[in-house]
Amino acid sequence: MASLESAGVPAENWTESMTLHCIACSHGRVDYDSPDHAHGTPPRADGSTRIGCSGTLVQVGDVVHAWASTEQAIVLGIEKVA
Repeated sequence: MASLESAGVPAENWTESMTLHCIACSHGRVDYDSPDHAHGTPPRADGSTRIGCSGTLVQVGDVVHAWASTEQAIVLGIEKVA
């Protein structure tokens, strides 16, 4: 994350602090009594990290891929959320 911040891209570690919800839940149509409905995504057990950033896809992508190449890390994906 220091690489992102030094490039002027504000970033936060969302691995355990943020839960992703389906579209119904994010719009407030939550059915907590339904056993078939998954409410959010738990932290990943594979040791991966989820980071929230503020910047363009190109800007964030360039910094993340440069960091990954120096750390021998794998980037699973970069996506625009909002």
